Amino acid sequence: MAILRAAAETRDKDAAPTQRDRHLAMMTERGRPAWQLANNYGKRALVETTMAGYKALVGPRLRARGFEAQQTEAAISVAVLNRMLAAGRQASVLCQGIVT
Repeated sequence: MAILRAAAETRDKDAAPTQRDRHLAMMTERGRPAWQLANNYGKRALVETTMAGYKALVGPRLRARGFEAQQTEAAISVAVLNRMLAAGRQASVLCQGIVT
């Protein structure tokens, strides 16, 4: 997904609209925040952050040689990462109301 400039212009008017042209049209009609929500903009950044955390914890590559062993190693690594994330996540509590 390309980042669109504020002053971006559509291409040839006679040609069929490209994906970029459709994105530009949607941004013009609904605004950039609505376009971002409709296209899951920002999800890639979340995935990249997650993978960076995984690689920092586990390492950049698998150590096992066989495919089944690599699958097992990845599953164990993900389970450890999930457990660490769950341990650091605060439990939120819904308050019914604040009494003053």
